Amino acid sequence: MRRFAQPRPEKTRWPKAFLALLRESYPDYELNRLARGTITECLRRVEGLLHSQSTVCHRGEYRHCFALSLTHLVTPFLNSPFWLGARFDNNRTIFWAFEQDLHACVRGPQRLPGLHSTHQWRAGTDDIVRKCTANAEVHLAPHYRSELLLARPLFLDLHF
Repeated sequence: MRRFAQPRPEKTRWPKAFLALLRESYPDYELNRLARGTITECLRRVEGLLHSQSTVCHRGEYRHCFALSLTHLVTPFLNSPFWLGARFDNNRTIFWAFEQDLHACVRGPQRLPGLHSTHQWRAGTDDIVRKCTANAEVHLAPHYRSELLLARPLFLDLHF
């Protein structure tokens, strides 16, 4: 049976659990206190860029996204020209990022192991989240960083 709402105890438990799992491998992640309700975002600064691992709960599933930000401002707003990747789903989950941005196989026997687009409270969730967040850091972060470096001349030409 599918849930339509996120139970209240889960609303407070999920962000802490997600952050704790991220911190096992990347201790400098912090919870974005501006992200509330069904939205969870954990951020860390790496060489001047913000790494964002975020989820949004939709009908009992936590849709996982990864993004990099050029801005020092942390906001709950979804869209900004200074973000690469996706925050808070917007139909661009981890699967979408790997498939569209990296052209990686995300389905079938040849798929990249340890990659899940959604998470649920069930047996094995901790290991699934660990692997998925690590995949984002190992594969998506360097790709987005290189894309930003390619766009650097365009950013330097901007006049504010």
